Amino acid sequence: MIFPQVQHLRIYLKIGYVLLVVRNKKILSLKRSFRYCVAIYLAIVLIEMLNFQYSSLIDADVNTVWQFHERPDILDILTPPWQPVKVIRREGGLGVGAITEFRLMLLVIPVRWIARHIECQTNKVFVDRQVEGPMKSWVHRHQFISEQGKTRLIDSIEYEIPGGWLAEILLGWWVDSRLKEMFRYRHEVTKRECKN
Repeated sequence: MIFPQVQHLRIYLKIGYVLLVVRNKKILSLKRSFRYCVAIYLAIVLIEMLNFQYSSLIDADVNTVWQFHERPDILDILTPPWQPVKVIRREGGLGVGAITEFRLMLLVIPVRWIARHIECQTNKVFVDRQVEGPMKSWVHRHQFISEQGKTRLIDSIEYEIPGGWLAEILLGWWVDSRLKEMFRYRHEVTKRECKN
């Protein structure tokens, strides 16, 4: 399997090379232009990896989708069965100050993850931030937007992997692919459970 970023490497290299040629009005050595293009590529990859977004149109009004997310067992419902995650506690619903504690397994190591809700506007948005866990930082924004009687559900995550840029290059593709799998599952469950 080719990493998602590698699929676009050739395009970034070509664009970078063309930019160099135009900028310098001359053909540069292949070695120099390659380094420049790789730097551009890595910068783009890091920016893309640190910002994840998944969006779906749910065939239900905003109030229905919001109420579904307020269920006390929502995290059990939305956690994919293949993910080694256990909900330890959930206090405060979706409101500001609400706490959720998970235990997840990274290989064979149990890791505690605590998220606190830092923003909530009923039927519009709620935001949680990791206060303890495996990431250097993690902010997850859940948006609910009305679209002609349906709901646009948008999950946006800004995150940093511990270990700096090297860890982000080596592991970012993996985190991104896990997030895509997880949110594809979550949105499909939401569509099924909230369908009019």
